[in-house]
Amino acid sequence: MRLTRGTVLGTVVAVAATAGVVAVGAAGGSAAATARTVLPVAETQVFPSGSGDIADDSAIWVDASDPANSVVLADNKAGSGGVATYDLAGRLLQYLPVGQVGNIDVRDGVLLGGGSVALVGANNRTTNTIMFWTLDRVTHALTPVSARAITTLTPNYGFCLYRSPVTGTSYAFVTQSGGGLLEQYELFETAGAVDARLVRSLAVGSQSEGCVADDERGLLYVGEEDVALWRYGAEPGAGAARVAVDTVGAGRLVADIEGLTLTYGPGGAGHLVVSSQGDSTVAVYERGGDNAYVRSVTVGASGTVDKVSSTDGVAAYAGDLGGAFTGGLLVVHDASNTGGTMSNLKYVPLDAVTAADPPPPPPGTSVSVTLPVVADTYLDASTHGGSTTLRVSATTLTTLLRFDATAVPATATVTSAVLEPYSPSTKTCRYEVHAAGNTWVEKTVKASTAPAVDPVVLGTSASLGAKVRVPVALPVAAVQKGAAFTLAVKGAPGCSLGYLSSRETANGARLVVTYTTG
Repeated sequence: MRLTRGTVLGTVVAVAATAGVVAVGAAGGSAAATARTVLPVAETQVFPSGSGDIADDSAIWVDASDPANSVVLADNKAGSGGVATYDLAGRLLQYLPVGQVGNIDVRDGVLLGGGSVALVGANNRTTNTIMFWTLDRVTHALTPVSARAITTLTPNYGFCLYRSPVTGTSYAFVTQSGGGLLEQYELFETAGAVDARLVRSLAVGSQSEGCVADDERGLLYVGEEDVALWRYGAEPGAGAARVAVDTVGAGRLVADIEGLTLTYGPGGAGHLVVSSQGDSTVAVYERGGDNAYVRSVTVGASGTVDKVSSTDGVAAYAGDLGGAFTGGLLVVHDASNTGGTMSNLKYVPLDAVTAADPPPPPPGTSVSVTLPVVADTYLDASTHGGSTTLRVSATTLTTLLRFDATAVPATATVTSAVLEPYSPSTKTCRYEVHAAGNTWVEKTVKASTAPAVDPVVLGTSASLGAKVRVPVALPVAAVQKGAAFTLAVKGAPGCSLGYLSSRETANGARLVVTYTTG
């Protein structure tokens, strides 16, 4: 990988669309599946200062000579901002307060100053610039190597690096905050430092942040947060042609589309990994071909490491890093880090994410699955998506619970269904369950925009208790096999106010379904 000093070659990488035409890739036609739960084995320490959801993005530098010496690079997007390095146990090694950093990326083997370096890059939202450092392969120290203050579009938001398989030239992509523009910069060397010049501009459409480039296939993936995951040509002459790999609302991605990462394998193998923030899952696609959808995963709690919620940045490496990560590493952002003052990153063995699904049971087998709620809120005059507590009453407060029953085959015969929400505090009231429309968005729905609730009562609970699940049996027809659907929870007659825990806690509602395979 090199930094150019002269003019870049004008090679174009072909994509499966002509300029101005949008094509939908094969992934868009496949159905969603219930997310596989994977477990973290470590999490990062917090930054020296700051609080809240500030640690979004990450990148993995791999030490080829000693994989266990590899590090995770992370950003701080708030306050004085900064960049950090962590070891594979999550221990903070270095922190530099350099300004609000949106996204961070790394490429090894970059020729700079007469030698090969590990180059780290990031966008600085405070100064609307892009910044560069070298990573010391032994001490892991970051050293600034920007030739100047390299200004970008304003205000900038996201960032990723690219190495051309055609010319070996290095590039940086930068996305825009509050707008739909994207810029591509060619990187070059000036007196032993990194400089950049603008070589391409694109109009993505609306707000985009996450991006990742495939250095072997010459492709760029961009997440238009509320719309689609796009695939472009990554060469500067590739133009505006693009393909929609997947879309928000097709069953696998729930707005916002956030972090993107790639893993590489022999013969073009590997995966494209995408953060689906709206349902706190990570969607996995094939890296090759048209990026066919593989599965989604959710990161649960394990020991002292809490579960992941409101995923943002992701990073992954498919090689052997030793220890718990002999099958690779997935790094996932967690917005609500239990017991911590700020968001952090969870470390997950990648092979738990990519391992093949077990074969289906033979016909006539009785199977029980527990479906977690994938979206929830309660309805009044305001919006409450993200609230940790849901409210119900007999007259004014209704809770919406969305479940994904794609794990229940359409040919199965459902034999029982039990809704089990969690009651965090003692209340004398009972709740009743209804069917409801499924056309709602967790972050924006409120009483005035809510879907219709069927007046038929599917089931009524016992009285709510303190810190217990209060189950109610439902008719088997309430389960919409192979699809996502919504149940509405209201207070039974006489209930003035009741509380349920939301999916933002460890005690979100669940639906236990038993079925016989067909």
